[in-house]
Amino acid sequence: MKLNLSTFTIRKIYILFTILVFVIYGNSINNEYALDDNIVVDGNKLVEGGIAALPEIFTSRYSTDDKQSYDYRPVVIASFAIEKQFFNKLPPFQTKEQKKKKDKLTQANISHFVNVLLYALTGVILLIVLQKILYEQSIIVPLAITLLFMLHPLHTEVVSSIKNRDEIIVFFMVLLSINNFIKYTQQAEIRYLVYALLCMIIALFTKNTAMIIAPLVPMTLYFIKAQKKYFTISIISILVFFVAIKITQKMLVDGENQLRLFKYFEHPLMHEPWSMKRISSSLYCNWFYFKSLIFPKDMAFYYGYNQIPIATWSFWQVWVSLFITLGGGFYGLYSFLKREYLGLGILICLGVMMGVNNSLILLPGIVADRFTYMLSLGFCIVLVWGISKILKLDFSEIKNHNHKIPTKFLWTILVIGLFYSGRTIARNPDWHDYLTLYEHDIDYVSESAKAHALIANTYYTQVAREFKKNPGNPSLGKDVQKLIYHYKEAVRIDTTYYTSLNNLGSVYLNFKRDYSSAIKYCEKALIYNSNYVEAYFNLAFSYNAIGNYDASITNIKKIIEIKPDYLNVYDLLNSVLTKNNKTIEGIELLNDLAEESVRPKFIYVNIGNLYSSLGDGYYDVALDYFVKAYQEDNSDIQLCNHILVLSNRLGKQNIYQEYLKYCK
Repeated sequence: MKLNLSTFTIRKIYILFTILVFVIYGNSINNEYALDDNIVVDGNKLVEGGIAALPEIFTSRYSTDDKQSYDYRPVVIASFAIEKQFFNKLPPFQTKEQKKKKDKLTQANISHFVNVLLYALTGVILLIVLQKILYEQSIIVPLAITLLFMLHPLHTEVVSSIKNRDEIIVFFMVLLSINNFIKYTQQAEIRYLVYALLCMIIALFTKNTAMIIAPLVPMTLYFIKAQKKYFTISIISILVFFVAIKITQKMLVDGENQLRLFKYFEHPLMHEPWSMKRISSSLYCNWFYFKSLIFPKDMAFYYGYNQIPIATWSFWQVWVSLFITLGGGFYGLYSFLKREYLGLGILICLGVMMGVNNSLILLPGIVADRFTYMLSLGFCIVLVWGISKILKLDFSEIKNHNHKIPTKFLWTILVIGLFYSGRTIARNPDWHDYLTLYEHDIDYVSESAKAHALIANTYYTQVAREFKKNPGNPSLGKDVQKLIYHYKEAVRIDTTYYTSLNNLGSVYLNFKRDYSSAIKYCEKALIYNSNYVEAYFNLAFSYNAIGNYDASITNIKKIIEIKPDYLNVYDLLNSVLTKNNKTIEGIELLNDLAEESVRPKFIYVNIGNLYSSLGDGYYDVALDYFVKAYQEDNSDIQLCNHILVLSNRLGKQNIYQEYLKYCK
């Protein structure tokens, strides 16, 4: 049996590809928010601003909180903001329980639909580009490559994770750019060069991985035998625009220093000087990717240390990977220079792999399924070449002018495609929400410190909610034990994981009232981060609970020294002082801290509150401190109004009249 493609128009093929993508990824559309969506969509203030926030989005970092500020990806954030503008009437998401009662369309569902649509369009443009690059081959070859690429299960993290839309947009724009560079070199029309550069700009404003365009364009133009003149103009244009874009990006986020703090479990080699372990470890990552591309069975949301070990030269996988990488690399280069598409596939696969295997740049998480997205194109090219060679088929247009697909080739592609499709369809629901994903994958990544921490953090929120709502719930005991188990696993794998140490202490403090265990783990956390205010807070609370006033005050003092605007500490301080009848002593302590602090506003506010708590005779002094606090921050309207009310009550008309002007 042979399938004759000449009976299909190219338009019908594009439509069939689009339908196929929606069939394979259709069950991901009803998913909700999952891993890292909270960074870019779920609760992101810029995204909540909709279209009106676009100017700010293009002058802001990708991710910013009180501890970190890093990267620049305005295009993908803008896409979420536009969605929010038009679909803000929908509920952001639903829990599984809510879905069982009534399954509603949510904002998260819309985002998943957009991801699938963009992925389908990527398949169409990929087929168009491959037809132009592999013009000496029958359409069967680019068709088979595109089909296997679109069905590959490793892409589920890219498509089923809303946050990873940046990967889809980047590759889509890179392909559009390459398509227009090809048109420019073939038709010599300047408009195509302009289109190509515009697509490159959008890609680079989406994510830095768009830098892959720098080697891909010259490789492509060499392969299609582009004229030297247009080849040169294209490459120079890319370099000039690349520099200009980087300067523009720097100007747009000028003054916002990039800060990304990497913990040990994200990549231990970030905390060590360079050594040969960098090479052996990167080769082990290559092995991981080779294995995953061939047989994508156990996929996971996060790997990291020690699920992926920092491999030394004693690992056999390192030597196998070295042989494949060097042998494949040299043969791939030789084949590419002869303009054989096997060489193109090998160079794309190994070239992109070099960017994600930690040999050039150390990456958090060490490896990830999404890192294979673009390099898997090279793998699919090699796979189709290998199948055709094994079956002794030659699809060259020069030797074979018909488009009939040989039976053996057709069935081989169908069998692989069915396996890929089944694995993809089965994987999509795992990304339904945070906990579904974590619970499903944790058995596959039992040696990942962060995986255990993520599932524990999610459990913690649920346990805290239920503990507050129904403290007598008998199932809470089991849930607390699960919390303890996963946090202990996290710190077993990475003993320096100070957030998990503190959270473990918090579990003992809040849910078991085991203050000695809470103190033990929080003090361990401080060994690895001496400025960790949350650990000091838990210690202060625990010491107060067991009646150790001095230790409690010592930890409170440390918090205020480190972070005087950590407001929770003042409520705890006031409670400790009241319990021990030490209000005046506390005021003296705060005055000393205010003298040393560069941001004493909230210290003054709390001194004022403490004087107010002493009652009549102290309100005048309290007012003085509120005024001092306002002088530190004259934008605080709430504080201004408090001064206004108190000064009027005390008959301080001069202060009242002065602040009447400020509070308008």
